[in-house]
Amino acid sequence: MSDQPTRPLANPRNLPHRPPKPEEPNAPLFFHPFQETLEPADKPDYPTHKPTWEEYQNIRALHIYIQNSLTRVTQRGYPSPIGITYKAWGDFNFEALFEPHYFWHVSLTCRTPMDIHLPHMKCLLANDIPGDDQLTRGELICTVNLMVGRLHTRHLRPHVVAPVMLFSLLGPQHLRVLEAYYNGVNLVVQKTRLYDMMEYDEGLMDLLMKWWVGHAVGETELITRDILVS
Repeated sequence: MSDQPTRPLANPRNLPHRPPKPEEPNAPLFFHPFQETLEPADKPDYPTHKPTWEEYQNIRALHIYIQNSLTRVTQRGYPSPIGITYKAWGDFNFEALFEPHYFWHVSLTCRTPMDIHLPHMKCLLANDIPGDDQLTRGELICTVNLMVGRLHTRHLRPHVVAPVMLFSLLGPQHLRVLEAYYNGVNLVVQKTRLYDMMEYDEGLMDLLMKWWVGHAVGETELITRDILVS
C-alpha cells in the first residue's frame, strides 16, 4: 500500500486536485490517503504484546486501541476536510456484521460525507483467530455485506461499484488492510502484508490513520478497463 494517490479524486470539491501518479503494484484503486499532518497516536496507551496472555486477549487489547485511535483521529480539526464520517453499521441496511461462533465482528464503519454521494465504505474488523495469507470468513462476509448494502441504497443507485477498505485485526497481534470491489465478473480483494503490531510503531500508526481518514477516488458508476484487468 502506497501513501501516494493513484487516481484523480472522485469528488474534488473543496479538495486539492492531484494528477494521477504512475501505477504502482497493488496500489488501491478507490482510496486516497489524507495529505495533512496528523497528531501521532497515543503511545502510552499502546497494548504491547503480552506472551503470557491468550491470543484472543492480545487481539482484543489491540482492537480497543485501534478503535479508539481511529475514532479520535476523525474528531480532530484539520485545515482540509477528512474523507469519512462515522455511522454505526446497525444504522445502515447491512446484514449482520458479526458471527460469534466464527470469532469475528465489526466495530467501526465509516462512509463518505453525506454531501458526497459515493458508495465507498471503510470498516474495522476484529478476528479472534491467527492470521496467515488466506482471507478469513469474516473478511469475505463483511466485504460482501457492505457492498450489497451500499448498492441497495436509494441515493446510490447510479453506482455499480461499491469499494470497501477493511482494517482487519488478526492474531497473534497483527493488522492488514484490504481493498475490495466487484469488477462485474469477480470479487477482487487486494491486501497488504500482515503488519506486526506487537510493539508501538509511530510511522505505521501514522500511515494507517492517513488511509483511514483519506478520501474516495475512482469511477464507481461504470465498470472501467482499470478494474476489469485488475
